[in-house]
Amino acid sequence: DNTPEGLRNTARRIFKAKKEKKPFQLSFAGSSAVAGIGNYLEQTFPSVLAHILTEPMQLLGVELEVRNAAIADISSFPYGWCLDNYMGDDVDVISWDVSLMNRADTTSAFEAYLRRAVSLDSSPMVIVREGTYDESRRELLQTYVDSNVMIDPIVINVEAAAEPFLDLHTEVMPAGFQDWLEFGAPDGAPGKTRTGRTTRLSVKQHQLTAWLISMHFITAIELGLSHIQ
Repeated sequence: DNTPEGLRNTARRIFKAKKEKKPFQLSFAGSSAVAGIGNYLEQTFPSVLAHILTEPMQLLGVELEVRNAAIADISSFPYGWCLDNYMGDDVDVISWDVSLMNRADTTSAFEAYLRRAVSLDSSPMVIVREGTYDESRRELLQTYVDSNVMIDPIVINVEAAAEPFLDLHTEVMPAGFQDWLEFGAPDGAPGKTRTGRTTRLSVKQHQLTAWLISMHFITAIELGLSHIQ
């Protein structure tokens, strides 16, 4: 069986919530990109994720709670020191987002964020959304996994996932990748720009991010039904 141990641990989290009859809680951190500036709130990836996962979780007998705790123009530090206030101290999953590098945060600030995350009472799963591939950040995560401090982190890179499809001719490009950089808010709405340190997300980027994360949890549910329950 080549099932990644991290996926097994995510399945255990979900079925622990089922056994204890408690909601499965996901809280997403970030800045303007996660907050959805330039789009409607329901177009942000936490909202799309909730739409995708609510029914499968209900069928499993688990209530899903998804929180968007993003605040524009913040950074890993000192935001990361207050995760229990922003995200909840009993949350099952939290995220770190590349938009938290608004103030040129260093790897040390990212590590401080991770340490605060794993020190929460629930020691939640951590989802990392990166903008561009960052070897030092991934190596740091792997160090925490190898030491068994973190048991199921995942890294999401929506641009890497989309790249093969964006290179296709429009006539054969799947609908989900067409108009890739279009925002969802009406003409004249603020925030529909891509200037500054952090790139805001388009509607399609939000959608793909939600689907990439959802696939991990749906696979974990399937795994749990066949091996854990």
